[in-house]
Amino acid sequence: MYALLLELLKPFPVLMWLAGAMLAILWRRCPEQRTWRRAAAIVYALLLLDSLPLTARLTAGWLEHRFPRVITRPEGTRVIVVLGAGVVPPQAAGEPARPDAGSLARALRGWELYRDGPPCPILLTGGGRPGGVPAAEAMAGFLRQAGVPEQDLLVESQSWNTAENAEFSLQMLRERGIDDGVVLVSSASHLWRAERLFRNRGAIVTPVGCDYTAERIPLTWSLFWPSGTAISMNQMAWHEYLGAAWLWLRGRW
Repeated sequence: MYALLLELLKPFPVLMWLAGAMLAILWRRCPEQRTWRRAAAIVYALLLLDSLPLTARLTAGWLEHRFPRVITRPEGTRVIVVLGAGVVPPQAAGEPARPDAGSLARALRGWELYRDGPPCPILLTGGGRPGGVPAAEAMAGFLRQAGVPEQDLLVESQSWNTAENAEFSLQMLRERGIDDGVVLVSSASHLWRAERLFRNRGAIVTPVGCDYTAERIPLTWSLFWPSGTAISMNQMAWHEYLGAAWLWLRGRW
C-alpha cells in the first residue's frame, strides 16, 4: 500500500493528470477555439504517450531484445572494446573525474568479461568536452582501480560519436594486427546502431550488452501510469532510432 501511494503521489504523474484536467475544462469552456483545442489535445496526447512505461518498454525493448544477455566471455576473444557514454566532472579541486552511470555500467561489464578468461587488451573509446576528461580516460581510471594491468588498457579518447568510436578503435586494433575476436560492449539499447557501424567498417564483432532497462519495467497497472523515467527511456530509444535513420539516409546502414 505504501509503495502504491508513493507511485500515485509522484510529482510528474500528478502534474500530468492536472494538466489533462485543465485541458478538459478549457475544451468545454472554449468551444469556439477549435483549432487551438485540437492542437493542445494532440500535444498532450503525445506527451502522455511518451510518458507511459508501456511505450518505453516497447521502444527500448525492441532494441534490447535483439541482444540477449551474454553470461560468459565469448570464445576466441582477442580484445574487449568498451564504448564510453559520459563523465561526471570533478566536484572539488583535486577530485578525479568519474564515469557517469552509462560509462560505469559498460566499464564494469568489460571488467567482468576480462576476468572471465586469460588476460587480453581492453580498448576504451570515447572523448569528452573541450577541457574535460574523456570518457575513455575516466573508464580507464576505474579499471585501473579494479586491478586491470596498465599493459592491458588501450585508450582512444579522440572520438566524438559512435561512428568515430568505430573508426578510431578499429584503426588502433589494425595497427596492432587485431582484426577478429572483437567483443563489443555497450548499453543494450545502443548496440543495434553501434554493431552496424563497426560491421560497416569491415569488423566482425560479438556484441555484449549491459544496462538493460526495458526488463526493469514491471508488467503491472503502472504500465499505464505516467513516469518521468519512461520519458527518459523513450528519449534514449528515439535517439538510437533517429541515429539509424540518419545513417540510412546517408547510405551507411
